[in-house]
Amino acid sequence: MKYLLIVISAILIYLIPDLVFSSDESNYSNNSSPLTITNNSITNNSIIVSVLFGQFSINTNTYNTLRLLPEFNFWEISLGLDINYDFDVNGNFRITEWNSWQAILSKIQNFSIGTRDDPVFIKIGDIDDFTLGDGFIFNRYTDMLNYPAVNMRGFIFDLNFNYFGIESMADNILLWDILGIRAFIRPFIDDYDSILSNLEIGLTFGTDLNNQNMFPSPLTPYLFTYNTNSYGEVMIYGADIGLTFINKEYFSLKGFADVALIQNMGSGESVGLSGFIIQAIPYSLSLRILQPEFLPEFFDTFYEISRSYKYQNLGLLSNNISGFTGSTGITLVSNEVSINFQYESYFSDEINPSMLVSFELSKDFLKLIGFKFSFERQNFVGINDLFYNYDGNSSFIITLDYYIMDNLKVSVDFEENYELSSAGLVQPYTYIFVSTFIRF
Repeated sequence: MKYLLIVISAILIYLIPDLVFSSDESNYSNNSSPLTITNNSITNNSIIVSVLFGQFSINTNTYNTLRLLPEFNFWEISLGLDINYDFDVNGNFRITEWNSWQAILSKIQNFSIGTRDDPVFIKIGDIDDFTLGDGFIFNRYTDMLNYPAVNMRGFIFDLNFNYFGIESMADNILLWDILGIRAFIRPFIDDYDSILSNLEIGLTFGTDLNNQNMFPSPLTPYLFTYNTNSYGEVMIYGADIGLTFINKEYFSLKGFADVALIQNMGSGESVGLSGFIIQAIPYSLSLRILQPEFLPEFFDTFYEISRSYKYQNLGLLSNNISGFTGSTGITLVSNEVSINFQYESYFSDEINPSMLVSFELSKDFLKLIGFKFSFERQNFVGINDLFYNYDGNSSFIITLDYYIMDNLKVSVDFEENYELSSAGLVQPYTYIFVSTFIRF
């Protein structure tokens, strides 16, 4: 199989000069998944076909892959498919990708109607970084923590009619167990002469109907079922208010406040400021006051790993706790270079600090090379503990792209995070993918 892939690679590269390339490069995405193409802008009435081939490793399992990635765009509708053919090192076909209707349905990589800027936006596909409002309940949630070993398709439905709207999400269209929705109003949006025209009030609801659920077995990776041992349903209610005081080209300032309650547990509040300086330096700083048995950002990046014990562990938080969270960064050279940093800490040993660092260098800066790095670590104790990953609350991602030409790139992707074993134990999860990507 390895020799077949080499032959295919040589043929495709040889034919590239004769191909008619698409001039639209807006759909390239350095996502946490190298196989994901995100349609940030839709090219009307177009068909774009891409081919990806290479080798990837999931822990000790190595596969050769050939993937067809067609995209169909018509009017405001976009459909992207991921038709994959994977073989192990012995040439055995990875049958679990094709032996069920759930697996076939998951060949739909993304389906969307409209964009996030339209009055109506609908999407079925990957959820990589989902936040509701100020992020006090849902903050950077992802259903791709263990992709491609576990492949889920989420659902997003948004309405935005200026005066009012909703933002909503489901983690998995095959199960519908983690759900989030926020409704908001802007009651004075037409009062242009008043600062209240920027006032926004929101109500948020989040739930996990299956909080003891674990990832499916590798033998049946698309068989998502409810766990009958779940300890009931997790329900979280929240409200928020935000008001932009200054919104100039060189400086903006917004004040916000949040309150949330976890049903049968505790509550918490947050107040803070956010904005940007000269449009290149975003900033945010908030004070948090937490009552016993409450955690902010309950549905976070690592929720799919911690969900089986996170709700029960709230009972260990027995004191009133205060703390802060802040973030900043800088974007340079017309958005071609960006650095972001976020830190969260509390004045108590019951909740340990968390940190996120990311760096991105776009293809446009060095012309031939694109680079992306991110490191997120939760619940660490001191600087010496920062890079030890014993509890599973960490994620490390590196993506390096080398562009031979605009429509041909060679990529190396490395990702390390964690997954739950069938025994409920947190185990390291390492994913390495070396690939060639061609668009024509």
